[in-house]
Amino acid sequence: MFQIEKYGWKYQSYKKNGKIRFDVVPPEELIPNDTLFRYYSSSQYSIDSVINNYLYASHPDQFNDIYDCHEDLFDFDDDEAVVHFLSGGNEEGVKDFKRALALDRQNVIQGAQRNFRQALYRKLGIVCMTSNPNNILMWSYYTNNRGFLVEYAYKELQFDYHGPFPINYQDDLQKLSLNEVPMPLCVLFQSNIKHKGWEHESEWRILIENPNGEMNSPDLFPELLDLGGEERKFTYPISAVKSIVLGHYFIEPRELKILNDKVFEITILKNNDRVKLLDYIATNSIIAGYTTRQSDLKNVAYFKGKIKKIEECKYHFERLE
Repeated sequence: MFQIEKYGWKYQSYKKNGKIRFDVVPPEELIPNDTLFRYYSSSQYSIDSVINNYLYASHPDQFNDIYDCHEDLFDFDDDEAVVHFLSGGNEEGVKDFKRALALDRQNVIQGAQRNFRQALYRKLGIVCMTSNPNNILMWSYYTNNRGFLVEYAYKELQFDYHGPFPINYQDDLQKLSLNEVPMPLCVLFQSNIKHKGWEHESEWRILIENPNGEMNSPDLFPELLDLGGEERKFTYPISAVKSIVLGHYFIEPRELKILNDKVFEITILKNNDRVKLLDYIATNSIIAGYTTRQSDLKNVAYFKGKIKKIEECKYHFERLE
């Protein structure tokens, strides 16, 4: 086992059944509940991922924090590791890059550092979840209160993954030395450290390696996009979905009709992707939720219920006790 400690957190890597595994151990043990949550916008792509039962393992270039998984979180100060990465272990390539290092070390090191993240996250994807389903900021900027929240029983995911790991939030983001810390631990640290300004997100991460090779890259870098690769979609059984909570404006006010103190009627006025999600919830008897505004003006709360389809685009939502 390899282990480092940073900010009082321990990062560990070890081999199990011939594969490298990771652990993140915070200073005060954080044990996630049996379920974690993921916020979604009310978009065609978000709804497609839910009704077709897959999680999208993102490339860091798709995140909203430009410093997330940043290449400067560790130094490429180990020439042997740099040569191995750039050459891919090819014997002739090793010789070529050793010569290049001798001629212009700074330029070669900078090139390796810039390109490593792009190459690494073609093989590794990240799924971001949270332990907080009531955060007013996250409901606002991830869903615009028109999206939804999915509660996942992550232990029921059937693909191989690392985690979930709690994010390490710090004011001062210090870097690791590749000359002192093994590459796998540098990568684990890189994917786990964020500025304290994001602490309100209470984020947990699942890291997914594609067992069949490389995955496609976002279109920020056309040369990487041209390399192709598999989709970043990893399917799960329906049993992994424990509940789906609708944002306050997922249903428009004119689409709601109160029938009694336990039941309200939903009539979607335009047949669109929202209908697909409501059909999915009703057909699979998934526990639903509906968010409400709170008198303290601080949090988002929701009540749970069951959704029953009455006819096309029309549903009843019955509150549970």
